[in-house]
Amino acid sequence: MIHTTTENLDIREDGTIYYIHNGKQKKLSKNKYGYIQTRVDGRSQLVHRLVAMKYIPNPLKKKEVNHINGIKDDNRVINLEWNTRHENMNHAFRTGLNHLRKLTMKEAEEIRAKYVPYKYTLQRLAKEYEVSHHAIYFIIQNKQYIQQT
Repeated sequence: MIHTTTENLDIREDGTIYYIHNGKQKKLSKNKYGYIQTRVDGRSQLVHRLVAMKYIPNPLKKKEVNHINGIKDDNRVINLEWNTRHENMNHAFRTGLNHLRKLTMKEAEEIRAKYVPYKYTLQRLAKEYEVSHHAIYFIIQNKQYIQQT
């Protein structure tokens, strides 16, 4: 049996992946969030992370990989950078990737009223209101659509 650790994979700068032992291209698929993934050792791995880990130094040990152009399936090295969560969220807001649409103050109030951790989640609200889960997070934290006291 051949193990599929990343040492046995040829991860290319353009985001394609090949098996070293036979040269065949590894199967890639898109997850529900639009990111390209593959299976490694029985677990789903995000291709942009595999590419970044192989080619992009990370001396500050940042934990997230950002798609510079905002295109989630563009996993070329030149389109990736290591970021913190804060830097990634700021990038999303600067580039307009955080919202699919604008919300009203009434909708923001509904979101705050509906939110229940582990039951009525950020992801569920994001889908319902057609915005990112980051937008929902900022509403719940009262950093966007700020409630008047």
